[in-house]
Amino acid sequence: MVKMPGAAAGGGCNTDGCHVAGSAGRIYVNTEDLDLAGKVTGIDMENSVAGAVIGNAKVRLSRNGRIAYRTSTDATGSFTLKKVKANEYTLKVARKGYKTYRQPYEMKQKDVSSLEITLSRK
Repeated sequence: MVKMPGAAAGGGCNTDGCHVAGSAGRIYVNTEDLDLAGKVTGIDMENSVAGAVIGNAKVRLSRNGRIAYRTSTDATGSFTLKKVKANEYTLKVARKGYKTYRQPYEMKQKDVSSLEITLSRK
């Protein structure tokens, strides 16, 4: 059971980012969608070479099997997923000739760090 906050005087905001609408007790939480940025590099185990930037890699955030956000890396291996909502996702990075990177990822509302992802050659 969720305890509903009381309405503020005049029906306005009664706590940070929380609004109460009418007697139905609906709460709307104002969240800030943040950008998730990172860089993708590669490692070639045969030649012991690491750190080569990987351009044109596909970067995906999925939730419940559906792609929620997608982009590709640029020529410097950098990417930005715009306005990502706080939630739990599966992060997937793929590029032809490299093993696909897959990992659970939890997007938070603050303190979002830039990701450093390394792909290995197949």
